[in-house]
Amino acid sequence: MPSLGTITLSLLAVGVAYLPIALLTQHELPTVRSSLSLTALGIFCTALAFLAFFALIGEVGPVRTPPFTYVNPIVAILLGVIVLGESLSVGLLVGFPLVLVGCWLAATGGRLRRRVSVGDGLASG
Repeated sequence: MPSLGTITLSLLAVGVAYLPIALLTQHELPTVRSSLSLTALGIFCTALAFLAFFALIGEVGPVRTPPFTYVNPIVAILLGVIVLGESLSVGLLVGFPLVLVGCWLAATGGRLRRRVSVGDGLASG
């Protein structure tokens, strides 16, 4: 099945499932600012992110793509500290390198790649 159609239907189903809960727990009308924020999150952080993710799958393949999603917490931490002025705790400082090591292990299986030089593979004669 095409990935875009599958994701579209999946997100639509989740939205329909959450709608009754949202309506039952809503005590006042959302503000224009919160509605615009939600729209921006839906467009930029969901729709465009999925399109970029599917393009990445097409470029590097489905096996090598998931480690890129593991970098998301690192980006969130950095943006939180830099843009929002959030504090950087000891747990985040310990977790940051663990996520990086996990990304490397997931992508490589823990193996270091040998650099290939121009002369490699040529028989000496």
